[in-house]
Amino acid sequence: MQIVSGNALDTRVAVYHFTKSQSPHQFITFPMIHIGEPQFYQEIARKLTQCDIVLYEGIASKKGVLSIKSYESIARHLGLSIQREEIKREELKQVEMIHADLSKQEFEGYWRKIPLHQRVLFNSMTLFSYFYTLTQVTRADLLHNKSINLRDEIPYLMGKKTKIDDLIMKKRDQRLIHHIERQVKIHQGTPKVIGILYGARHIQGIMQYLLDQQGFTVKDAEWVIAFGHQS
Repeated sequence: MQIVSGNALDTRVAVYHFTKSQSPHQFITFPMIHIGEPQFYQEIARKLTQCDIVLYEGIASKKGVLSIKSYESIARHLGLSIQREEIKREELKQVEMIHADLSKQEFEGYWRKIPLHQRVLFNSMTLFSYFYTLTQVTRADLLHNKSINLRDEIPYLMGKKTKIDDLIMKKRDQRLIHHIERQVKIHQGTPKVIGILYGARHIQGIMQYLLDQQGFTVKDAEWVIAFGHQS
């Protein structure tokens, strides 16, 4: 099962709809890439309106400002947009939007516990990637060899045992699963369609959780084009 796919013409994401016969609830996963065409985010926003509840990501911390600023510059360089500018909350007034990520205080608390050399290395890698992308990368290169399949091994940013990976991937996935289970419990007797609006690598782990641990099956799926490889 593919989650993100690139071909000669475009890069696209797969939106999956999950159901389970013993559960009144349904889940829809929306794998996000943070740079795309405005139409991509508009289409995702349109699809979010079929949900009763949406669990979404986002870290409101200056510790991640370098990554955010680099996304903004790369998007402008490639004639694209970024997620937080295009998915507007006012268009989803009828949907209950729940922040299902770490809080600013939690993220910064974990960040301070990461060894200084890992933090410096991570920021250096982010800065290098930013300048390399601005000078060398085209739209067609942006997700080169970055297609994501359900059963792919989840790659590490800096290594399996680093606290950077533990924070950016594991702790955030754990928090999202906590919110999924909480919503299921709160709405035990009321059928709900629950959307999960998160980065594609996180969606990979959440899909494995729904399929392997919770016994959900895929009801249907559809591709949404994130951006064409020609401007």
